[in-house]
Amino acid sequence: MKKYMRSLFILIVLFPLVSAAQVYSKVIAVPGKSAVQLYSNAIEWFVVDFASDDNMVILEDPVAGKIIGKGTIPLSESKSWAVTSSTEWKIVFKIKLLIKDEKCKCDIFNIALGKGSFENYKEKSFDDYLAKKEYYKKASDWEWIIKNPVNGVASSKSEAKSIAEENKAACLLIDKTEARINELLVAIQKQMKKSEDDW
Repeated sequence: MKKYMRSLFILIVLFPLVSAAQVYSKVIAVPGKSAVQLYSNAIEWFVVDFASDDNMVILEDPVAGKIIGKGTIPLSESKSWAVTSSTEWKIVFKIKLLIKDEKCKCDIFNIALGKGSFENYKEKSFDDYLAKKEYYKKASDWEWIIKNPVNGVASSKSEAKSIAEENKAACLLIDKTEARINELLVAIQKQMKKSEDDW
């Protein structure tokens, strides 16, 4: 009983230190298609549709039906998957496809947001943004900021408005990131369901 209690205590104490990273997943059902056909479609998508200097396959295992890649896509509304400027925000991530007969699972993970040229490039984990999403929403209202001072330090109206604008920008960044990731999942689904007659 003592050993059980000690283990429980350790779990309770350590649990808050463990956090699950955000993973965006989609299971795609493709009736009538073999794992070989789906694997071929997936490789074609990586090589043709998703090809750029920043996007590449880093592991191919046709026997296990597994493909892992890394990618970078712009946060712009453009339907292109290529980043065209060092000044635009980009999503940096890893992508994993698990393939079986009639089914494919896609995971997008290790997501970060980056911006800047080679000399002054900055990158921050998307999980850091998501952890503060509710705060960003509330603190997009300057009046809320004045009523809820951070660390007991009151903000002037002009300071609160400036902080609120930064928080609105962070909310927009989160929303655009999730929208682009969902567009990517839809593009993969479309590729996996593609028929050989679609040419």
